[in-house]
Amino acid sequence: MVTCDYPCISIITVNYNGLRFLKNLFNSISNLNYPEDNIQVIMVDNGSTDGSVEFVRSNFPEVEVLVLNKNSGYAGGNNEGFKHAGGQYVALINNDCSVDANWLTAMVNIMNSNSRENKVGAVSSKVVFFYKYLVLDFFIRNGEKVSPGDSNDIYRARLSGFNIKCSDVKEKDLLEKSLKFLEGFHLQSRDGKNGKFAYKLKTKATLAVPIPAGGNNTGGDNVTLSFDASSLNGANRLTITISGKEICSVGLDETTKNIALSLTKDLFYLKKDIINSCGTEINKAFYSRDRGFNKIDEGQFDNVEEIFSPSGSSLLINRQLLDEVGFYSKNFFTYYEDIDLFWRARLKGWKVFFTPDSVARHYHCGTGKEWSYSFTYHVIRNRLLMIYRCGWASIFVRSYAGFILANIKNTASYVASIVLGRKQARIDIGIRFRIFFELFYLLPKNLISRLKIRSSMTVSDNSIKSWIKKF
Repeated sequence: MVTCDYPCISIITVNYNGLRFLKNLFNSISNLNYPEDNIQVIMVDNGSTDGSVEFVRSNFPEVEVLVLNKNSGYAGGNNEGFKHAGGQYVALINNDCSVDANWLTAMVNIMNSNSRENKVGAVSSKVVFFYKYLVLDFFIRNGEKVSPGDSNDIYRARLSGFNIKCSDVKEKDLLEKSLKFLEGFHLQSRDGKNGKFAYKLKTKATLAVPIPAGGNNTGGDNVTLSFDASSLNGANRLTITISGKEICSVGLDETTKNIALSLTKDLFYLKKDIINSCGTEINKAFYSRDRGFNKIDEGQFDNVEEIFSPSGSSLLINRQLLDEVGFYSKNFFTYYEDIDLFWRARLKGWKVFFTPDSVARHYHCGTGKEWSYSFTYHVIRNRLLMIYRCGWASIFVRSYAGFILANIKNTASYVASIVLGRKQARIDIGIRFRIFFELFYLLPKNLISRLKIRSSMTVSDNSIKSWIKKF
């Protein structure tokens, strides 16, 4: 039910070579149940070379396109958007998302509950992965009398070469990237040329298979999932079920066989959403994680509640918060810039809420790659930089000491692997040394920012510590 008063909203998306996702995003924004005259849509383009700018200007003329001559990252791109945003509230949405019709209204409803006692600075959506999933349970038997639920610790099978076939060839790679190895799959190796993974399984594992059709319950075409399977330690049968319904049972031996599963439309009523983020939380070392990540959505996050920080992929920010606290730090480029901003905001007394009624669907790393060089570099560096800027002295000392000890430990392990003839693929070793030397420059550069943040805080560090979770 629409209850908001329709304040003017600026919606910002930052784009870098995300052409393939933009039609979905802007079509979903155009279908919002919110007056279009009260919405300003801004795309900040970070120097794309894939025709994104031309596509949006031709097909979505209502979108204001800001073209930057270089990639300024998530932080720099959104900061440019903030400068041009005229709305009372500013919504941020990743370019590889699409939004439900009630996405904006639901967040505005929470923001409009703002009061002197309830200083609402931001609202976070429920972000689910773009596709709905069929959840497959794999049971490996070792002899006819062994129960599929046997929880022994012996590896029973090896599965590799997962492949998805569907009618839309262009969607195939997105579907394969979206496979979710939820439980029981132990990574054994990876083929760097085609990104195929090999896993060892014990007696039970759970795999979620994405199904096309944009989340409809029954639409879309049949999907075929194929993979290679072989037996380990005498296992002789693989059984696969969906919601307890057996869909495959085949014999296994030590030779590799290809198994093809036809996931037909009559199974699609069993599709489920898998959560990407219901906001973010922190632990005592100030690592952050998405609440609910990779969990099947079974209603466990169906209440409005206060959280530490919103998901950077979909949120609404009070313009007054930006005016008081400032924008994202340009030093971050991408990753942890959101935790840094909302840590600063919390030190000023601002609150952040999550609402399950605002839903965005997210490809997740659609235009980026987890644990690539850039990802690893920015995650390790920015966490330390954030703690230095916002945290109390002892937490930074402990974090920096932990970083140094981790460098020593990881480097020693890497050298040992070379000596023993088992060289590891460790891109983080060089990254850690790079960060070690960069901090001699970055810490003095951010000293003034730290002094301003710490001297202007209006609440104690205990309010931050109260949000620390165990993980």
